[in-house]
Formats: sequence, structure tokens, C-alpha cells
Amino acid sequence: MKLLYDYCFYKVASFYERTEGDGAFSGTLVIAGSLFWLLLAVINFIFRPYQLEYSRTFYIIYSVISVIIICLISWKIDTEEKFLNLRKQYKDEKNATLKGWLVFLYILISLFVLFLSFIINV
Repeated sequence: MKLLYDYCFYKVASFYERTEGDGAFSGTLVIAGSLFWLLLAVINFIFRPYQLEYSRTFYIIYSVISVIIICLISWKIDTEEKFLNLRKQYKDEKNATLKGWLVFLYILISLFVLFLSFIINV
């Protein structure tokens, strides 16, 4: 799982480095955000049969906790040094464009699953 996370982080960070110049921080935000979207979707699917209505407070608390965890991840785990090491590791990868599109598809699907979890009534 860590290898998959690292690869997704590398692809997103390399994309943002080409476009914005700050790849490590933006890569952390996008990948950690997609993980939290999936986690929120799972929570929503689990509690949907119980007809629990989430209050505004739940979403505020979840958002604050998510932002704190994302900041801790970006501060301690996903650094520019890690990005440079991953760049060396994946420098000569085959099918890099296809893999980049698959990472992009993963991010879109995680967002779609989140919206789907709010729409579907079980």
C-alpha cells in the first residue's frame, strides 16, 4: 500500500512541479485529499442504512481533522527530499503517460465515489 501511495504521490507531485513549481506540497494535498474522500464515502455507505443524518458539525470536525492530518503528512512524510528520491527511482519507467492517466483516474473515481455515496439511498 505504501508503494502505491508513494507512486501516486510521485506522479501528482511531478505534474504540479511542471505546472506550479511546488510539487511535493501539492502532491500531498491531492493524494491525501483523495484518501480522505474515499474514507468519508466509506463512512457514509456504512451509516446510510441507519438513516443517520450528519449535522454541519460532523462535516466541520471531519474537515478540521482532515486538514490537520494532511498538514502532518506533508510536514513529516511527503517532503521535497522524498520527491527527489522517488524521481530517481522512477526516472526510467515504462508507460509513464499511461500510469499518470491511471493515477488521475483514481483521483476522479475517489471524488465520484464520494458524491455517489451522498446520492444513493440504501
